[in-house]
Order: sequence, then structure tokens, then C-alpha cells
Amino acid sequence: MDNWAKTLVLCGLGLVPWCGCATVSPPLETTEPIATFTAATGLHRLPPTDPAASSDGAKSIEAIQVSAETTEERLIRLIPVTDSLAGEDLPTPIPPPLRIGAKPLVETTSAGDCPEGNPCAPTSVELVDESQAQCLAAANSVLGNLLEREACVLEKCQHGGRKLQCANSLLQSVLRYQAIAERNRAASASLKVYYGLIATYEQEKVLEAIQSELKKAQQRIELVEAKGLEIPGDPAEISRQQNELSIQWEELKLRRSTLVNQLRTLLGAESYRCADLRPTSNLDVEFECLDVETAIIIALENRADLAVQRRLCCCLDEDTLPAIRAVMQATNGLLGSQLSSSKLCGIGFRWWRNRIAAKRDLCELNLRRGQVCQQMEDQQREIEQEICQAAFAIEVRRNQLQLSLQNVAAWSNSIEHITVQQMTEDATVFAKTEAVIGKLQAETVVVNHALQLKIAEVDFRSAQGLLAVECGYCVADLQCGPGNH
Repeated sequence: MDNWAKTLVLCGLGLVPWCGCATVSPPLETTEPIATFTAATGLHRLPPTDPAASSDGAKSIEAIQVSAETTEERLIRLIPVTDSLAGEDLPTPIPPPLRIGAKPLVETTSAGDCPEGNPCAPTSVELVDESQAQCLAAANSVLGNLLEREACVLEKCQHGGRKLQCANSLLQSVLRYQAIAERNRAASASLKVYYGLIATYEQEKVLEAIQSELKKAQQRIELVEAKGLEIPGDPAEISRQQNELSIQWEELKLRRSTLVNQLRTLLGAESYRCADLRPTSNLDVEFECLDVETAIIIALENRADLAVQRRLCCCLDEDTLPAIRAVMQATNGLLGSQLSSSKLCGIGFRWWRNRIAAKRDLCELNLRRGQVCQQMEDQQREIEQEICQAAFAIEVRRNQLQLSLQNVAAWSNSIEHITVQQMTEDATVFAKTEAVIGKLQAETVVVNHALQLKIAEVDFRSAQGLLAVECGYCVADLQCGPGNH
């Protein structure tokens, strides 16, 4: 490649100025070539300027050098390999080494002393038991109450003929069934948060025990240093564990505050809005045998969402057809389409229009009955699968809990063995401390597995619809109540 070709490449990359739209300025007159190819990087680098050259030429070349040096990485990506260079065996460009500065990982700035603690800390303490967490959440379910009020609106404001009243009556039943289903979900969510809050207090006890053990270890280190003896192991390990423990304390505070706010929202009671909620129950678990078949029968009787499908399938006729369409559209916007045509309105005799409408409704009834009954069957299968999965989750969580309890027992045996060794001076001073901390950490795992087991039990009861039933919201109460057709 001659100098003119090299100049064209540099001009195209913006390293030398253009002197016109169709012409290129001639190369600068210097003692050295304007550019040389560097095989190491594949770049066209400019040699240093000649001190004997004119000041203008020197400044131009110096500017080009600065531009080439500051755009080195850009040129690596932009300069194509021409045919003349394709056959050359060029080494791969080596990226610059990663430089790690002397700055810290995270820079923190302080605007002065800030008040410590939670600025929105509650002013009182309220004790909450398990039944309150369940039934208050069910009674104060926002969506459940809205659905119940909607049913009351249809009940008090229904007017018109028999056909409209039948449709409104069916919609009232559907709304009340859906309200029970929402109360069951609210009770489930509240119990899960409630058990999570209990777990934070159990974990707090474990962290306090670990903190006490670390303080004892620190005191032993000070005694060993005072005697001028050599400290076994890394003396800074205790300090690192104390810092990690402090981090866990802060995380526990944040988790507890979040759970309290969630529980306060779910309970919805005025007396709980500015109070610190304290659970009175424990994470007690009972290993009872699960009867899945009986649970499925109970679920088919108490699940409100299944009761909706059963009611629609049984009450489908010409009078309730508009209500069926409305319910199906609430399930999916593409369902429940209107099959009538507005072009028939006002055309022909009245008896003729009524006959056509009756034939159309009869055809639609057969199709709707197949749709609704199919939805009911699908819902039953989903409930059976949900019950089986919830039962399997309980079995898994029980096994995990038993294994974690065995791990705690193993750590207890290790502590006893180390205690005997210390009497014969065969164990180090800090061996027992490590074993005690290991046991306490194993107890933290036990708390987590107990929490997961309680959550699995809540899912099992929720899948049967029992959480709302235990609070007085029964599907059977609506069988002969308002809204029946």
C-alpha cells in the first residue's frame, strides 16, 4: 500500500482533514513517512514529527498523533483487513491489563449525624394469635368485601321481569362464591406472613446465643494474649464472625419490619395500624398421617371456585343465559360472545322473531352447557392435583425437618466429645466454640425448615377451602340462601 492509499484510509477514519469533497490534500512533507503499519496491533501509527519542519506542519502532525493515540481501541474495531494484509500472519491484539485503583470498593459519604432507629416505629404493641391472623384477614379481605357489596347491589336494586331477576339471582350467587374464595386466599396469605414473623423471633434467639458465644471466645482470646501465649488459628476470625452476625441482625430487623407491615395490611383492623404486632404462637409441628382421598372429598365440597362452576352448570337455561355469558366473559374476554344479530330487530312479525330467538337460544344453550360442564370437570382435576402436590410438599418438608434435627443432635454429640477432650488437653481452646456456633447455625436451619413445613400445611388447608370455612364462610350456607335460582 503506497502513501496515497494510506492517506485515504486515514482520511476515511477522520485522522487527517479533508481539503475538498472530491480531492484529498497531498501528504505532509516530512522527513519520515506519514504513517507506519504496526504489526503488533494492526494500526497505522504516526512517527514523531521532525523538529526541523515548520511549526504549522508540526502542530498538525502532533494533533494527528494525539487523535490516533486516543482512538486506538476504536481503530482496532473499525479498520478492516484488506486483501494485502489478509495473508499476513498477524498476532492477536493483547488487551490492556485490568487496573485496580487504590479506591475502596464502595465509597461512603456522611452528611452528619443522623437519628438512629426507624422513623416510623410503632407506638404500641398488639398480641396476635393464629386464629386472629386467619379470620381477621378473611373478614377484611378487600376484594372479598367488594364482591359481597356487589352482590348486595344486585339484590337490592333488581327490577324488571322474571328473566332479568333470574339472571341477577344467579350473579348474586356467583359473586358470593367468589367472595368466599377471596377470603380463603386472604387467610392463607395472612397465615404465611404470621408464621414468617414467628420465625424471625426464633432466629433472634439463635443470633443472641451466637453473639453470647462469640463474646466468650473474645474473652478467651484476651486472656491468652494477656498470658503471652500463642493464639491458635486466626485471631481475627472472631471479629469477622461478629461483623457477619451484625449484618444478619440488620437483615432480620428489615425482614421483621416488612412482615409486620404486610400483616398489618392483611388484618385491616384499625387498632393494628400503628402497632407492633407480636405473635403469641410458636412454630409447633405435628406429624400426622395425611389422607389425600379424604382431603380431595373435602375440597370438592368446600372449594368456592368449584361451587361457581357447579352452580352455572346446574342453573343454565333461557332465563340465566345472559348471566352465564357475563360470568364466562369475566373468566376470559373471548368467552361468552353474544350470538344474536341486531339485524333481526324490527324485521317481520313478532311471533316470527320470537321463534327465531328461541331456536337461537336453544342452540346456544347446548353449546354453553358443554362449555360450563367442561370447565367444572377441569376445575375438579386441578383441585385434585393441587391437593396431591400440597400433600407431597408436606412430606418433603417433614423429611427436611427431621434431617435438620438429626444434624443438631450430631453437633450436640460433638460438643460433648470436645468437652471430654478438653479435660485431657487434647482439644484446643476454641474447638468447643466452633462446635457450639455450628450447632446454633444448625438450629437456624431447623427454624427455616419448620417455617416451610407450616407454609406447606397452610397450602394444604387452603387447597381444601378450609381456611374460610374455619372462619364461618361456608359454601353450604349459600345453597338455600339469597341468590338461588
